[in-house]
Amino acid sequence: MVNHDLSYRRLFFHPRMIIGLLEFIPYDWARQIAPRSLRRVPDSHISDRLKERRSDMIWKGIRKPSRKPVCLLIEFQSTVDHWMGLRMANYSGMFSEIQVRTKQLEGLSKAPPVFPLLLYNGLRRWDAPLDALELYDIDTDGLEKHVLRLRLHLLEVNRFHPQDLEGRKNAFACLLRLEISRSSEEIRKVVDDLIRWFPDSTNRALRRDFATWLLAVLLPRRFPNFEPPENVNDLMEVKSMLAENVDRWTAQWREEGRQEGRQEGRQEGRREGQAAVLVQLLETKFGPLDDRLRHRVLKADSQTLQNWIRRLFEANSINQVFDDPSIN
Repeated sequence: MVNHDLSYRRLFFHPRMIIGLLEFIPYDWARQIAPRSLRRVPDSHISDRLKERRSDMIWKGIRKPSRKPVCLLIEFQSTVDHWMGLRMANYSGMFSEIQVRTKQLEGLSKAPPVFPLLLYNGLRRWDAPLDALELYDIDTDGLEKHVLRLRLHLLEVNRFHPQDLEGRKNAFACLLRLEISRSSEEIRKVVDDLIRWFPDSTNRALRRDFATWLLAVLLPRRFPNFEPPENVNDLMEVKSMLAENVDRWTAQWREEGRQEGRQEGRQEGRREGQAAVLVQLLETKFGPLDDRLRHRVLKADSQTLQNWIRRLFEANSINQVFDDPSIN
């Protein structure tokens, strides 16, 4: 099986994907980059530390009419990382430093700016700081001027609305539509658009990598019974496969969902019973619970409830049950 992260990242090896991505950056300089000037920075121009990071990618383009370069540092994330602001500030500095060390800036007095773009496709809302300054414990004036500073530009895949993306002849917009798709029909429509907008004669590699990602990542995620076929290398083959099989996969997926739902319902019933018993035991031993503590018990998961019940029988105070000295 193709590595999921690599198949997603490989889509961004294509200039068409970066051209589309630039349309989603709300600054004039992004529109000024000449599409034909875009070049992915090769590994030989990246430090050993950055080579080890499969989630990073750097592109360089030339802005019109100034003819000045700008670099785009792309970080791919599927989970929230509290320290990402500091990490990307470090990566940005490392990249600029390696340009100096390898004499890529010979004759210049300033380095090209590096724009840090965080592409996040997790379901949980990104709530970590985007500004590196917020990650330093500064409690006095003056220090903030002398620490590493950088602000990330965040693109959250799952915050886009389908209506905002529909009809955009843009490879990156098509990827977003696939990521947020909720039905087989939506997937088929995007595949049709990719085939129509990016003909095989000039976009063979892009179409192949979309097909690879669909087969390795998206379709298994949407249809648990999906088994990737052998030797499918183009979107036309993916389209035919979808037409032949997707209704069957959907029916199987719905039936499994109903069975899982019944099982989850039974588990939830047991959890609610545990919570109700624990409330009664706590009130018998320590007196009535306040609303905040009652809500905490009723919303706890089954394992947490079991731990609290075990502590209850040896506890001399309610804070010993919850291992929380703030509870009176």
